[in-house]
Amino acid sequence: MNQDMLNQVSWQIRNDLGTNLYADNFQKVGKSQARYSFDLNLSFPVCHVDSISKQRYVNYLVLKNVAMGNLEKKDNYAVNLPKFNEVNKKVKTHLSALNEESEKIILASSSNKIAKLSEVDHYLKPISFIMGSMFTDDSFENDENIDPRMKKYLSLLSDLTLIEKSDDYYTPDKLLVSIMKKSDNLKEFKENIYAYLLDNAYETLRDVFNFTFIEPYIKLENSYYSDSVESNKLIRQTKQDMLKRFKIRYNSIRPYKFFTYLNDLVNIDCLHKSDSSYIGDDEIFETVSDKRKLIKFAAVYG
Repeated sequence: MNQDMLNQVSWQIRNDLGTNLYADNFQKVGKSQARYSFDLNLSFPVCHVDSISKQRYVNYLVLKNVAMGNLEKKDNYAVNLPKFNEVNKKVKTHLSALNEESEKIILASSSNKIAKLSEVDHYLKPISFIMGSMFTDDSFENDENIDPRMKKYLSLLSDLTLIEKSDDYYTPDKLLVSIMKKSDNLKEFKENIYAYLLDNAYETLRDVFNFTFIEPYIKLENSYYSDSVESNKLIRQTKQDMLKRFKIRYNSIRPYKFFTYLNDLVNIDCLHKSDSSYIGDDEIFETVSDKRKLIKFAAVYG
């Protein structure tokens, strides 16, 4: 590669696709010195405002390898780039994937708090019954007439090596015993189990048991903490600003539902309220910030 070739690629990208895309990771194609492939990365500014101080925080979000191009040296330099619409679709796919990865990080970073939602105990009532019996009696009866749905939960707990099956009873496995020893009472024990399930079996809970009610909570958390990660600090937001930001990142939501989810997250310390604004939790923010750095196809630069 020489500077003339790089200049030609940069000019062609600006001309065909705009100024926010740039070439990276040039690789020779075959043994020829005349043909190269390269990644197209997207870099664009993100600006978030602290609702109270009105301080603006501007950084750059980079989406890596949103598309590919190639360069061939013949009589002149021939730069081949994808069409604008194709790149636009791939950018949307990358942004959607970034949200999905960020939501997984949010769940992993706050599962111990999400597990305290009263609705979790409600939706996982069969597991609540099983764990209550395990905590008080060190067993749960293996009844052949047991409800089929309960059998699915028992199978899930067995697959996670939390319980083991004998002829007449299910009993705690070593992992469950260790969780039990760390719990001061039945309520804490159940919450610790729910947190473990959210960490290790959420996809099964969602897909097999239709455990989807926590998704709005995760999306709300992700909307706030993504803004803070992209600002490199916890920012304060009013509930109206949080709602606006949520609608930008996700689809519309009824305000009364949004504010209900917001209050619930405050009650379990995923977010904190101070006068008329809300701010994130330091521990969650640090964990989310560290794990977001591990996402290979996106990064924040300031």
